[in-house]
Order: sequence, then C-alpha cells, then structure tokens
Amino acid sequence: MIRVKLNICHKNNFNKRATQIALEELKGKSNTTIGFATGNTTISFHRKLAQDINEENIDCSNITTVNLDEYINVPSNN
Repeated sequence: MIRVKLNICHKNNFNKRATQIALEELKGKSNTTIGFATGNTTISFHRKLAQDINEENIDCSNITTVNLDEYINVPSNN
C-alpha cells in the first residue's frame, strides 16, 4: 500500500516541518523509503535533516531514498 500525506506550510517553516515529518518516518520504521526532491531549493532541509539524524543517532542503514532527479529508462533528450 502506498501512503501519501499532504502537508502544507509556509516557506519559513518548511525546513523544520519537513525534517519533523522525515524523522517521524525514520524513527517509525527501520526499512522505510523516503522520496526527496533535489536541487538548491531543499539544501537547507537536507542539512537540517542530516544534523538531526546525527544528533539523535538514528540508524539509516536500511533506509531507501528515491530522489526526484533519478529517472530510469528515460532518454536523455526527453
């Protein structure tokens, strides 16, 4: 089953809220899959998440990530 959750927040709260959501998922399941957007827009979020993962000593060895810019079998001219 695919679970989709929609969260809307002001851009000033994005890093904090997105980090909270990701940490809840990481703490809740040891083998979760999380989708991440890539690019400059989310750099601060990625830094905050990495900092919190390190500070809380969260084991991410079984986590799978899917990154927005990863496409399979899509021609480079598409």
